[in-house]
Amino acid sequence: MAEGRRGFAWQEDEEFLRKVEVEVLIPKKMREYAKIKCADYCDAFTKCCKEKGLTMAYSCRKENGAMKECISGYYKNKEFFEMCKKEYLAERKEFRETGVRQKDKAKAKTETSR
Repeated sequence: MAEGRRGFAWQEDEEFLRKVEVEVLIPKKMREYAKIKCADYCDAFTKCCKEKGLTMAYSCRKENGAMKECISGYYKNKEFFEMCKKEYLAERKEFRETGVRQKDKAKAKTETSR
């Protein structure tokens, strides 16, 4: 049996991103960071929704618009996408080397801090 690559070519290319990574996983990371950076707008919208109850769809339009504008500003920022992409690639590389997922790593960190 001839020696050659084990696995797929994209598994060995550190910079290659699959479609699901570009369209789902990196935007998920962007959304998480955008919510942190727009926390004031998110908190105002959440507070409004809790106060208004069933009429929140109509009553909280201003807060919802401000929150959407803040978050979409990050989505449209190419530098922000590249930052999240680099962070994702670093996490993926670490997973490929160690086999430990980020969720498991964070969970272990919280358990040891108790």
